[in-house]
Amino acid sequence: MGIKSNQQRSKEIALLIRNWIEERDSRKDYADWIQTSGPTAFKGVRRKDLAAALGVSTSSLNENESSVELRNAEFRWCRNHVQQQKTSKASSAKLGLARAGDQRAKEQASSMEGNSSELKAENRILRSRLAKWEAVEKVLMENARAPRRAFTEE
Repeated sequence: MGIKSNQQRSKEIALLIRNWIEERDSRKDYADWIQTSGPTAFKGVRRKDLAAALGVSTSSLNENESSVELRNAEFRWCRNHVQQQKTSKASSAKLGLARAGDQRAKEQASSMEGNSSELKAENRILRSRLAKWEAVEKVLMENARAPRRAFTEE
């Protein structure tokens, strides 16, 4: 085939980069290629990995005619990735608040159940005392005097 000129090789690299960008857009896996740590986090694609995947030098990614397209794609992908992270953080925060609210509701329900059982026990005691006082009142009404035996609360 012969030796390719620099212009031909540059066009081949540009075509490789365009195809790679289209593939990332169609697969939506660009987040796997974005650098997410270090001082250059969310500034673009890991160039060394991209160069190795395409079989080209790292410097050729910045010097051919598709370097602008690559930078535009990087900007778009980084912006989308950051927005997705913000959305997921917001939704997880809402979920955390909802879970905390559920826990508070469970604690309040448990507390109310305890209060309810205490009130039921107190109600039983008061009803029995009321029954005794009603009996005393009935005797008073019938005889116009108190019963012989001294009445006790318990």
